[in-house]
Amino acid sequence: MRNKKRDKELLHRLSERVKELNCLYGLSRLCEDPGASLEKIFQGITDLLPASWQYHNIACARIFYEGKAYKTKNFKETKWRQSAAIKVFNINKGVAEVYYLKERPRCYDGPFLKEEKLLIDAVGRQLGKIVERKNMEIVLKESRSQLEKQKMSLEQKNAALREIIEQIEIDKNNIKESIVANLEETVYPIVEKLRVKKEARKYVDLLKHHLGALTSSFRSRVKKKNFKMTPREIEICNMIKANLANKEIAQFLNISLETVETHRRNIRTKLKLSNKKLNLASYLQQL
Repeated sequence: MRNKKRDKELLHRLSERVKELNCLYGLSRLCEDPGASLEKIFQGITDLLPASWQYHNIACARIFYEGKAYKTKNFKETKWRQSAAIKVFNINKGVAEVYYLKERPRCYDGPFLKEEKLLIDAVGRQLGKIVERKNMEIVLKESRSQLEKQKMSLEQKNAALREIIEQIEIDKNNIKESIVANLEETVYPIVEKLRVKKEARKYVDLLKHHLGALTSSFRSRVKKKNFKMTPREIEICNMIKANLANKEIAQFLNISLETVETHRRNIRTKLKLSNKKLNLASYLQQL
């Protein structure tokens, strides 16, 4: 008799554990659907809970979450209640409850088994984790959407910037062409007339050279290459490019011939031409 009674108890306990496992398995299945809403999951687990309790035929369940209730069809609030908190990021957000509709013999927790208390606590924890995951999915989705918008905005700004740069380049070329056209149409004809006077020819050539330099970038190229020339050295470079001799440069700048020669040596040093047999005027014209 004792063995039969013990076997019956073991079989009963095993049956109860199977029901608990079925509950947790059902909860897992509900969470597998990536498109399942929290409402669907809450209602689904609510419907699963009663079948996992010892007196399932008189059990009902309810889940409260953020002011909304999910109930079984036979739900009725009684004094025989077992519950577990639903915590989301360690903050109480709701509660899972199981009720018996009729009184049953007292057990571990009122009429409820110890294992049933462990089960409903596990359900409460799992529901909290599900909510956390869903919230993170929403945040991630919003972040991706925001990044996509920022990407599109950046692409539009880059396109607009490219258009602006292209327009600046067009405007720069137009300005250069306009300067050249004005020089050729207005200034150069007058300069050519001045060249009739032989004593002024060199200076006229120099003036013409400087006017033409308005459309060049010699000064900016010198600075870009970091030759570290002084304004006077750049001025003398322009005169050398115009094929003026040292004596003519000295007269024009009202400085000594020796000073001009010193500047030329410094210029060749800065251009790293000191020990090279290169014509300085030709080199500057190609720079």
